Amino acid sequence: MSKAFSRLTLFLESLRISALFLVWRATHLQSAGRALIRALEYEEPLRMLAGMLLVKSKQRAIPLLMEAIHRRYQLPIILVILGDIGDEPTRHKIQEFTYDPDPQVVLAAREAMRILEAHR
Repeated sequence: MSKAFSRLTLFLESLRISALFLVWRATHLQSAGRALIRALEYEEPLRMLAGMLLVKSKQRAIPLLMEAIHRRYQLPIILVILGDIGDEPTRHKIQEFTYDPDPQVVLAAREAMRILEAHR
């Protein structure tokens, strides 16, 4: 695959993610929000974009992020996003993951707790 094709694909995917965010923001359509959560699987620039848009959504994102946590979906990044949002009621749930058997989840939960503390 050529570099130009790769950049074009990345650009088009970033447009799609941005459009999903706008649809979710305007219509509250949960499927658009869930598509943003699924975008956390993509390569780094797209994952960062999706994460930033979820953080920007603040309270609207919390139910979808909690749903992802219950499914253990993309758990490390979801925990950090929750920390970035700074929602105090999620503190207890994040804290639970500081004792998770997966070391990556533990590191992410600790980072999320550190970020939550910084919001205080």
